[in-house]
Amino acid sequence: MIGNISLAFILLTFILLFKTLYKSFWNPLSIFSMVWFFSVLGTIVGPIQYTPISIKMVIFITASFSAIFLGALTPALLRMISKARIQGIKCTTIVNNQHIFLIIVILSLLGTLGPILMLLHLYRGAYLSLLLNPALHSKLREMSLSGGEIIYSLTSSLLLSLNIVALVFAGLLLATLNKIKKYIFLWPLVNILIGCLITTGRSTIIWGLMLFISSFVFSKIFLKRQSIKLSLRHVVLLFIIIVILASMRNWRGGNVKDTYLYTKSFYGDTLRWKIDSPSFYSLLSVFDTFSGSIPALSQFLETSDFELGLGVYTFKPFFKWLGSKDISFYYHPAHIPFEYNVFSYLRELYVDFGFLGMVCFNMILGFFASFYYYKCKDKISLINLTAVSFITTFLLYSIWLPISYATMFWSSLAISIIISMLIPQKFYLEKLSTAQYGQRNS
Repeated sequence: MIGNISLAFILLTFILLFKTLYKSFWNPLSIFSMVWFFSVLGTIVGPIQYTPISIKMVIFITASFSAIFLGALTPALLRMISKARIQGIKCTTIVNNQHIFLIIVILSLLGTLGPILMLLHLYRGAYLSLLLNPALHSKLREMSLSGGEIIYSLTSSLLLSLNIVALVFAGLLLATLNKIKKYIFLWPLVNILIGCLITTGRSTIIWGLMLFISSFVFSKIFLKRQSIKLSLRHVVLLFIIIVILASMRNWRGGNVKDTYLYTKSFYGDTLRWKIDSPSFYSLLSVFDTFSGSIPALSQFLETSDFELGLGVYTFKPFFKWLGSKDISFYYHPAHIPFEYNVFSYLRELYVDFGFLGMVCFNMILGFFASFYYYKCKDKISLINLTAVSFITTFLLYSIWLPISYATMFWSSLAISIIISMLIPQKFYLEKLSTAQYGQRNS
């Protein structure tokens, strides 16, 4: 437990360092640090008593975050000596919300075809009965995983990814529009939710929400110039999202009673909180998803031996396009003390590039996170906003895996950048007042 507490204090230190660097908690790297901090805090005071984190793990995480911090310092130092910084000039963009709304409608309309094609694929392969029978959802999931019998077409995946792109622009619209049209985000969100129910997966809806929220937050900050204040409404919304994710866990695992009995036997005597309730065990799996990767990575560092993958795990889609064999992230589960097979993005970096390669990757990651954050502060544009939203999503998802493993991540990023370049934008230089300059650029 000493390792857990030490790591929590170290991560808290990095939260404050990034907050000091950017003069705000609402930046990609402070948010990233907070996610990891609360994940580690969950291993200390949460309902599950995990295997303690080792000192080696503490050093490993400290080195990773130190590399990110050093990478983030470079754009900050360069910005401090730039002429735009000295003169207090900000380049602002004006975007026609009607264009954004039309793009979201087109993307969502095309994106609706993704789940439809998936359903047709199940129907033609006589697998539709698996989807319609809750008791067979676990079998459907097993057959849908990598290497299984059910392989959805590339077309259906690409169409589904258009909903992800729609969410990027829907976040912007929600932040800048005060009309009913801003709720258009529900359309692509429902499309993704249906797609996840068909595939019995949760990852796409999770990082899709992360991308949407990131776009909303940074649009609010940089386009509307409004501070983000957490309210009771946000807490209620977060609770609803957690309930949805817990319900999806029941959906892919069969009926609620069977899932409850399985989960109860799975965790056994590892629980700190002795609550015998199906609702508790449903939410327990969500909590475990959030905190389990930290002790799992700790055990991996202590027990595993491997050969360098040279990028095959972190950049899986590119290796698949080059004809490499299929790659799985779910071999050799850790025992924490129950079996767990997710180890955070650091495991993939470590297995791919070794310790020094992982440190270098994190320095580059910190550099780009800082670079595009400052680009949004000094010259807000759709491309810069898209970049900072995707980088933030990568950082948020890092507690589980590097989201760069997903083909849909790269296709969504590419399409988002292309659309951002094509949307008409008007730029103008704005001379900030002394008060604004000190507040927004210090």
